[in-house]
Amino acid sequence: MKLLKTLKLESLAVIGEAGQVEAKQAELAQAWIGPTATVDYQGSTKKWLFDIADQWHIADQIEKQTAENLKHEIPQLIPTGALLILPNAKRLPASLRYWLDYHRDIFRICAFEVCDLPEKDLWLHILRYELPPPTEREIRAEIDKVARKGGVELSRSRLAELASQAGRSPVLATKLARAELAGMPQTVSHAQYLDISPAVMAALFGFAILRFVGMGTGNKPLYILGGVCLTVAMAIKQLGKVKGISRRVGQ
Repeated sequence: MKLLKTLKLESLAVIGEAGQVEAKQAELAQAWIGPTATVDYQGSTKKWLFDIADQWHIADQIEKQTAENLKHEIPQLIPTGALLILPNAKRLPASLRYWLDYHRDIFRICAFEVCDLPEKDLWLHILRYELPPPTEREIRAEIDKVARKGGVELSRSRLAELASQAGRSPVLATKLARAELAGMPQTVSHAQYLDISPAVMAALFGFAILRFVGMGTGNKPLYILGGVCLTVAMAIKQLGKVKGISRRVGQ
């Protein structure tokens, strides 16, 4: 496991698809040899810190269970080879990121997210590791596993259809399989799109013909009009290819 080998040397921020990161963090928690704490920040700094101390079995050694005391005592009591797993890492407030950044050399940190983390404080200093996207075979296997667990065996054609809808997202694959078991197949898209590329290409050819007619008949205004319209239409066609930032499911 490449992730495990790297983590023994450096703290990591792991980026991947929704569903994929959850599976990887569960796998890591089982494979890590040493004290492990998996703590998801839910809005309370004190509870977050206490959960870390409790999972590392050092909570009973801390006298006052206040947030400031926990921040002070935990670094002094951390057991050897301790690992802190951070699901939904983007939720962490700046105060906890600064605290982790200051103590990052004492224990290993493995943060998980479905989107890229900003290059600042803690995220600036620890290494990043992007999980390779799941293959189509893995997506099919995930759908088949969920379906079989529910007592349903899907045909190959149906597996292929569901896998194409899920794309590269394990969480969508699981959702589609659950919908299949519930008798509510997610096959209808309520967003209808109209492909106008043939009309655009026809207009481009029309402007080109207009330009050649103007050139052949010596009609300078028609020649200029055809050339300008052709150039503008081609520019609009290229602008239509502009895309925004690609986002993962769950981001």
